[in-house]
Amino acid sequence: MMQSQLKLSDFISSQISNTIIGICDRPASLIFSNENLTVIALLDFMPGTIIEKHSHEELCITFLQTGKLKFSFERCEVIISQGEIIIILPHASHSLEVISDTPARIGEIKIFKTKESFDAFKEKTDN
Repeated sequence: MMQSQLKLSDFISSQISNTIIGICDRPASLIFSNENLTVIALLDFMPGTIIEKHSHEELCITFLQTGKLKFSFERCEVIISQGEIIIILPHASHSLEVISDTPARIGEIKIFKTKESFDAFKEKTDN
């Protein structure tokens, strides 16, 4: 039996068409799917950018399109390069640093467990 492959662009088209709510004021595009409690974000970070230690309620699947990132967790550090994926579980405390000499472009899928946490995230990004 042949498996079909689903590209991110196919997912966006089939799952999230006509649900674009807004674009963030920093170099990031956000696409919200109210039906699936999902956010797809495209984020650009300059070399040397550091995102301080934090955690979030949602599951994050992060794909690195360009650059190199270091994720620091409580017990380990993980470095990902262009084309690699990291999955960050809900409530996992972590920080992030761009360690490449070039900007990092990140594609991120956030999957929320509850409508309340999804709505809170959406409201936070709308302001």
